[in-house]
Amino acid sequence: MAAGLIGLASPAALAQFAAFDLVWVRPAAESGAPSPCARILVLDLPRDWMAGDAAAVVIADRADAAAAFPPLRAALLAERTAVLEFPSGAAEGCHVAPGPLAEVLGALRDLREDVGAGVVVAVGVGTAGAAVLDAAREEVAARFLGHAGARLAVAVAIGPDGTRTYARGTRPPAEEAWPERLPLLCAALAGAEGPAACMAALAPEGPRFVTARPLP
Repeated sequence: MAAGLIGLASPAALAQFAAFDLVWVRPAAESGAPSPCARILVLDLPRDWMAGDAAAVVIADRADAAAAFPPLRAALLAERTAVLEFPSGAAEGCHVAPGPLAEVLGALRDLREDVGAGVVVAVGVGTAGAAVLDAAREEVAARFLGHAGARLAVAVAIGPDGTRTYARGTRPPAEEAWPERLPLLCAALAGAEGPAACMAALAPEGPRFVTARPLP
């Protein structure tokens, strides 16, 4: 039933099934670096979402956000995934401007530690895509969040032409029911090309990065 909702749901239709919360998001900083400015962002919550359920960070250039956010939000909410979305760029009046990598990793940490999310995935649209893929690398995440810090399960970069590149992050523990969640999240994250590339990238024995181009 959930998979069927992906194709049918729209943001307006989903609004009656979702709530929202306000979350302080503190961009991550490497050890010894000044702390970038925090800001309050809206977290869209599916109805009956609870601690331990999945969450997604969706980040885009301001020019891309209006077109990219609504379909991603609808698909992810339909799969019981909370959605934290924000345009890349510093908050107004901020003197220590964070980059998209710091924003993604800070949002990951705050979703896990403050909100109580389980599996966390990240989607970067446009130029933010490269930062999202970097955030899934263990050596990068460890620099910002420490060796025992939160980790992304999946990172997805969406190019201007709709091309998607999937990156495998850290496999969630067994209690997160990852084998059952993986096909549903891939269906929500995939575009018209379908979830096969996402599934291939995230299989433990598969390549770390897989790119799927839109169908003609």
